Parts: sequence; C-alpha cells; structure tokens
Amino acid sequence: MQIALFSYFDLGVSYGLSDDHFDEGALKAAETGLIGLEPAIGRGVIADLTATHPKILDLWRSEASNLVERESMELDPTEPRAEFVTALKKLIQTHGITRCELRIFAIGTVLVDLRFASGVPEHLVQGLRRCFEYAGYRPAIADRLHAAAVERVCEALTDPSEMSSPLTALTTRDLPDITTDTEEKDVEGNGYQERMLLPAFTTVLIGTEPGDEDAIDAMLKRLDRFEMRSKIDYEYHGRIVCGWATNAVLARKLIWPENPGKDEPGDQVGRMLMDIQIAHVFLGTCEAFEALFLGEVDHQVEGYLRARGGGRRPEALNRLRNLALAVVSLTDFDLVTETEEDRAYFDKFSEFSRIEGKRKFIERAAEMVYNVSDAEFQAGNQRREKLLNGILLLLTTVTLLSVSTDAYDFIRGSSTLISHRADREYVLIEVVLVLALLGALGAYFLTAAHPVKRLRRHQRDDEDLRPSWHELTDPTRRTAR
Repeated sequence: MQIALFSYFDLGVSYGLSDDHFDEGALKAAETGLIGLEPAIGRGVIADLTATHPKILDLWRSEASNLVERESMELDPTEPRAEFVTALKKLIQTHGITRCELRIFAIGTVLVDLRFASGVPEHLVQGLRRCFEYAGYRPAIADRLHAAAVERVCEALTDPSEMSSPLTALTTRDLPDITTDTEEKDVEGNGYQERMLLPAFTTVLIGTEPGDEDAIDAMLKRLDRFEMRSKIDYEYHGRIVCGWATNAVLARKLIWPENPGKDEPGDQVGRMLMDIQIAHVFLGTCEAFEALFLGEVDHQVEGYLRARGGGRRPEALNRLRNLALAVVSLTDFDLVTETEEDRAYFDKFSEFSRIEGKRKFIERAAEMVYNVSDAEFQAGNQRREKLLNGILLLLTTVTLLSVSTDAYDFIRGSSTLISHRADREYVLIEVVLVLALLGALGAYFLTAAHPVKRLRRHQRDDEDLRPSWHELTDPTRRTAR
C-alpha cells in the first residue's frame, strides 16, 4: 500500500485559460496517456521537485520531524510515547518519497502530488501524513513551493512577456498572510507560524499489491473514522473509495482477481488518480476566483454604498466578468469526459466539496460588481452632463440676449419702437422669461434622453457579449458533441 498526499494552491495570478501559452516540450512532459479525460483548462506543466529542488524535500522532512512532538497533532500513538516519537521521526527522515511534483496550470492553480513508498507501518500512517501535511503549512515550505512553481512557469511560457500582461494585471490575487500563534512556540522558541497557501491535504491510499485491499479497508476505518465514503467501480481500472479527507484507489487486479486485465496494477489506478487530481484542480481554481470576487465585492459594493469612489473601471470589470464566465464554464465536470464512472466520481466529489455553490457565486459576484461599478460610472456621467448642459444653457441665454438687443436696436433705428420706458422693461422681462423657459425645457430633454440611450446601448452590448460563454454550457451542444 502506497500513501499519497494531494493538495493545491493558487499562484496569485493567471497567465491564460489553457495550455496554449506553454511550449510543446513542457506540455509533452506532462502528458498522461489517458484517453477520454480532457479538462478544458489543459494538462498543465510539471515541476519535478525530486529532480530539480531536492532541498525542498529535505526541508519538508525536517519541518515534519519537528512537528512529531507537537501536542496538538493527534498522531494516534499505539505504544509508549517515547518509542512512538523515535520511530515516527526515523520514518519521516528516511522513508522513501517516490514522487513530489507540482502540476501548474496557466489559469494559476498548482496541484501538489506527494507520494511515499510502500511499507509504512500501519500505526505510523496517521503520524506520517499529519506531520507532512502540517509541515506544508509552514511558511518555509509554502514559500518555496510557490517560488518553484513561478520558476517553472517562467521556463515553460512560450512568450516570457506574458509574465506581465493585461491579463496578469486583471487577475492578480492576494496570497495568504503569515499567521502567528504567540501562545505556542516552535523548535527555535519563536511564535508558531503558518501560511495557509495550501488550504488542505487529501490522503489517498493506493492499492496495487496482494493484501493491499484488506490493509486499506482497515486503514480507512482507522483514519477519519466518522467520514462517509462511497465506492465507485471502474470497469477497466478497479475501484475508488471516495470521501472528503481520505480516498482510496484499488487496482482491478485486487478487486476482480479472476479477471485482472492486461495492464499493470500501477497503470490501472492511473485514471482514478487523475480523476482525483482534476477534481482538486477545479476546486482550487474556483476557490481562487471566489476569493478574488469576494475582494471585489467588498471593494466595489461597500465603496458604492458608502459613496466612496475608486476601484476598477467598468471596462476592466466587464473583462473580469467575462473571465468569470469562462472560469465557470471551464470548471464544468461535464466537459471533462463522457465516461459514466468518471462522472459518477465527479458527482460525488461535487457533493462533498460543494463546488457548484462556488461556481454560482463567481458568476453572481461578477455580475454584481460590474453592475455596481457601471451604475456609479453612469451616475458620474450624468452629473457631468448636467453641469455641461447648465454651462451651455447659460452661454446660449447670454447669446440670445445679445442677439435680441442687437435686433431691437436695428429695428428701432433712430426712433423709439416702444415709447414708454416701463413698457420696454416689461417687454425685456417677458423675452428673458421666454428664453429661460425654452432653455429649461431644452436642458430637461437633453438630460432625460441620454441615459435611456446609454442604457439601451449597454443592454445591446451585454447581449452581444453573453452568447459565446453561454453556448459552452448549453446541454444540447454538449450532447451533440
């Protein structure tokens, strides 16, 4: 039985929506050879930390070893404490790590795949996984994982200028800050610190050898014993036991020994592991954009309600809105595969993770922040137009008065057109009032007509922008495909 830890984190920026931005060499190295699994966001590129950053693994082991004696870890010791601590520390420092990879996607999500060699004693599994998990939350590990991912993106991008582009400026997201617990000390005597770049880890037990089925069944009962799990059989690959914190995959050879199939057990579990990875990448992507739009809602909506301007312009928010619609479409599990067992797992994962709620929030929040910003922009335009119309009205009134005076003088000639002064004053007042009334009516019609025209124009623009993304999620189009 092998043990794998899967997690994900956000790079804090997006370079594109698919693999089109990576060079062919990097993409070829990330190919899985699996047929019928085609996530719309692509396969990503691989950073193999065991080959390129072995010091990160050494530091990860060291941080995990330091956590063995941390009282709040709940490591499930089954023997005297001192012997358990010694055995677990030795295991952490020496047990083989068969894989430590980062799979990096252009949209900005990074999948972490950490796998241990088989042979971990049953009573030390809980301690091994929890120590490596909590070590991943330490700033020293989180910062280095992020730096390694950024470094790999720089190498893999077809055009290095895309590291700084309008898209990266539009999608920049804040990374988690370091939190310090002053009541708890680390091994150096300082306040215990964490940076929750990786929000959580999922444990996956991998069964490929005889006897692994019974060992995994016992281990699932021991780990997260109150977690509800479902079993999904894959006709050509085996079985996946899916939960939220702990999953297990068993090769077909173990499930149906009378019909073991031709593929090697390690290859048989590959598709199920890829399903788990795709699901976590989709969840990580939705969480990243959920956080982005939570910030936008706070900034735009609260600022509008408090009559405090600022923030993104409507043009930028319109682009961000269309990006949100793209993210919602690209994280649709129905677009990944047509295979029934894959979809069964994705449905169960959606139930556990509640990813559909995140996708709906992204779509609603994108519309909300755009509408609020557009309303504020239109209100500002209306105020400016009213001011401009008032200035134009004043200038027009002065001009008309001047022209009227000149015309009066021209008609009068050398004689008096209206002989009495009081009559002339009454005529002048009447002319001024008529001009003022005409000016007021003109200003009213100018300010009342333009917002309607703008509203209709924006409605037409919105209708032109929507169909391209809504067609992607049209069930009839998916069925036809």
